Amino acid sequence: MPEPAAANALVLDRPEVIVVDIEGTLSSTWYVRDELYPYSRKRFTSYFEEYSHKPEVARARRQIIEMAGLDSSATAEDLTGVLEAWMDEGQMPAPLRTMHALIWQEGFAAGEFVSPFFEDAIPALRTWSEQSIPVFIFSNGTLPAQRAWFSHSPEGNLIPLIKGHFSLESAGAKHEVSSFRNITHDVAEALGKPREKFLFFSDQVEALDAARQAGWNTVGVRRPGD
Repeated sequence: MPEPAAANALVLDRPEVIVVDIEGTLSSTWYVRDELYPYSRKRFTSYFEEYSHKPEVARARRQIIEMAGLDSSATAEDLTGVLEAWMDEGQMPAPLRTMHALIWQEGFAAGEFVSPFFEDAIPALRTWSEQSIPVFIFSNGTLPAQRAWFSHSPEGNLIPLIKGHFSLESAGAKHEVSSFRNITHDVAEALGKPREKFLFFSDQVEALDAARQAGWNTVGVRRPGD
């Protein structure tokens, strides 16, 4: 006979699919704000100057000029000023997310960073993988930024533990019910899983509410200090 669960234990039916947020759930929100954001600020201008030939950078430049109403001859310093103003205002439009991702990828690849995870996060990812439960990530970060994060963990490359990634661009905003329905559709098409067996972990109440409205089960996560 199985032993009874501890009084404070959370007991759930086995999910068919697990979807996990990153900041505040697997990793601290403060690392991005205290380490990665300042790293980007120092490199925006030089990155525009050095990599203007990259299609992603050229696209980000066009978007910044259009959104900020800049002249087409805007300099790298002009573009940086807009990005920094957006950061100061707490905005995170697409070109800013793109530039963050490109710069962070370079930093991770150069060994400047090792992505931090809460103590229980990586063991949980490994356990779910061993139990053959597909794990997907849903984060505000772009897909390249997510992949850089998971491929440079303290335990090496975690990408093999992740079945797929969703972002604002690929699914929608985390507070929108439609975003979770989009994920349901994409995952169900790929894996043939029923939506009532989807389980979402996040620290964001609005995201949890949206997932519930989409027919998912949810677990709210609260981390000390976050």
